[in-house]
Amino acid sequence: MRGRRAAAVVLLVVAGLALFGRYLPVAWEDDLILLLGIGFIVWAALARKAALLIPGCILTGIGAGVLLRSGHGNAVFLLCMAGGFALIPALTLAIFQKRVDWPFFPAVGLAFSGLTQLGDAGFQRWLRDVGPLWPYALIAVALYLLLTKPRPQS
Repeated sequence: MRGRRAAAVVLLVVAGLALFGRYLPVAWEDDLILLLGIGFIVWAALARKAALLIPGCILTGIGAGVLLRSGHGNAVFLLCMAGGFALIPALTLAIFQKRVDWPFFPAVGLAFSGLTQLGDAGFQRWLRDVGPLWPYALIAVALYLLLTKPRPQS
């Protein structure tokens, strides 16, 4: 029942903003994605549904990126998205005492993309020079996975 009520509250807030937002003294449209993300996170916690954390955290990261991008550019947007993905395992562990690791893969990729955009011209040149070598890194990781034994699950 708590989950249904949380969903109802989130829907009412969004509907209220859509209907009456034009009368507010501030522009709320850019905040909507962040509010939706936070709403999903609250809904997940109240309904005890870990799957709702996924859209909640991703929307929260995107919403923060939208708010900060205008003053700081796309690099900050990508870093905020990375933070949204990294928030999934943190909140899953904090709220549900379960461990998930998969969100770190997109988080690392997005963070790397954002950080590369923040680099100076010398760093950008170095990335262009090293860029063609990434398939060899994949081969090294694949060989490691094929040639080593997995650790036993505890």
